[in-house]
Amino acid sequence: MGWALTALFVIGYGWRTVTRNADWRNEETLFRAAVAVSPRSAMAQKNLGGALLNSSRSEEAIPHYQRALKFLDDFPQAHYELGNCLFNKKPQDLAGAEREYRIALKQSPKHASAHQNLGATLHVQERYEAALREFEAALKISPNLDLALFNRVHTLLALERIEAAKRALDQAIGRFPNSPQIPELRLKIEQALLPSGR
Repeated sequence: MGWALTALFVIGYGWRTVTRNADWRNEETLFRAAVAVSPRSAMAQKNLGGALLNSSRSEEAIPHYQRALKFLDDFPQAHYELGNCLFNKKPQDLAGAEREYRIALKQSPKHASAHQNLGATLHVQERYEAALREFEAALKISPNLDLALFNRVHTLLALERIEAAKRALDQAIGRFPNSPQIPELRLKIEQALLPSGR
C-alpha cells in the first residue's frame, strides 16, 4: 500500500514537472506563466514587458509596464524600460519616453542608462544642449557607457563644437577602439572642418 501511494505521489509530481517545463521554454513563456499565477505582481508584469521588449515587441510590452506601474509606481527600472518601449515604438512617443526617463531619474538619479536614453530622446528632438547635459551626467556615473560616449560626439557635432567633438571622439576611441561608429564620426568631423579651415 505504501509503495502504491508513493508511486502515485511520484507520478503526480512528475506530471506536474512535465507540464511546468513548458513554462520554461523561453523568457516570454516563463513570465506569462508568472503573470497568470500573480497578475497583480509588479515584478511579473515588468519581467513580461522586458521579455517582449527584448523580442522587439515594444507595443505589446507597453501595457505590461503600465500594469506594473499601476501596482508599484516607485519602480525606476519599469519607468526606464517603458521609456524604451515608447522611444522604440512606431511612431515614436518621444514626449512619453522623456516623461518616463525623467520619472526613472527622479526615483533613481544615478541610473546612467536613463540619462543616456533621455539624452538620445532629447537629441532626436534637436534639443542638443539638454541632450549633451544628459550624456555628460551618464558618463559621470558610468565613464565606459559606450552609447553615451558616442552620442556625446554626435551631439557636439550637431552643436557645431568641432574641437570638442574631436576630443570626445578620441576619448570614445580610447575606450572602444573597435566601435563601428568611429569611421562615420571621423568623416563627419573631417567634413565639418573643411569649410572653416580649422
